Amino acid sequence: MAESKENMAHLQAHEAKDMPERIPPTMIVEAFGRFKCPKLVEQVESEFLDVRRNALSALYEEFRNPEVVHGCVEEGIIGILVKMCKAEDIETRIRASKALGMAGRDANGRMAMIGENVAPDLRPCLDDSVMEVRRHALEALLAYGQMMPAVHQIVEAGYPAALVAKALSEDPAVKPLALELLALCLKDDRGLVAALSAEAAEGCLELCHSGAAAVRR
Repeated sequence: MAESKENMAHLQAHEAKDMPERIPPTMIVEAFGRFKCPKLVEQVESEFLDVRRNALSALYEEFRNPEVVHGCVEEGIIGILVKMCKAEDIETRIRASKALGMAGRDANGRMAMIGENVAPDLRPCLDDSVMEVRRHALEALLAYGQMMPAVHQIVEAGYPAALVAKALSEDPAVKPLALELLALCLKDDRGLVAALSAEAAEGCLELCHSGAAAVRR
């Protein structure tokens, strides 16, 4: 009886196994340790659209971990995301701008954005045809603008006048963000002058009568 059980165990150990289930080519497979961040960045730059989209969504979630932000910054992710914020594919622009905003919440992400002076390259995103891209781009700029060197870069890139116009004409979901970024620009003397020259005072008085509490505030 014991011999029979041993034979059965031997047969089961050496029997032909089913082929493992194939991983879908668009599925993001997590790497670990020192390979994690290079793998993420590699997937973000994939030649396949669905892989890029999925990787950008995964990146947003992973950026809740400061160690991942640091590792991906070392791999050049900030410049990659800024470029993707202006991609032809709408979903890529939305997800890249959202991930960039999450990166900007971290000190490593902000320092990298300052080091690469992302303000001029993000400026076209304020005029994107898709509201979500404009909103996420402003969120990224607000996170980045928490440090004065970034404020100086934003002002130098010509944002104050554009933000005055945006505050008056934007979608209600975006107007408060434009006003917040404009307020940051006023910390720079040149930003204050540029905003006043663009009739920021008159515009803000008009917005005090807005029906949206977030705008009036």
